[in-house]
Amino acid sequence: MDLPITTAGTAELMLEVWRMEAFLTPYDGCYVALADALGAEFVTAERKLALELRKRKKRARFLASCERRSVPLSSTEESLGEGGALR
Repeated sequence: MDLPITTAGTAELMLEVWRMEAFLTPYDGCYVALADALGAEFVTAERKLALELRKRKKRARFLASCERRSVPLSSTEESLGEGGALR
């Protein structure tokens, strides 16, 4: 199966990561810096983190506030019965 996955290194992101070290772990900082570099919004399940990032003018959103959409899973979805049970 071919998936459109692109990998990204962290070396180019580290200066921005260190700028955020006062309020983020390096782990979270890498994802926030990558989102910034890609011009993307950072989505997190941590409400406090999303609020802190927005306060600092970062594009961030709390996952629970995102619109829920049903995304078909091709043949896998067709194999699921009611309640997601396998047929």
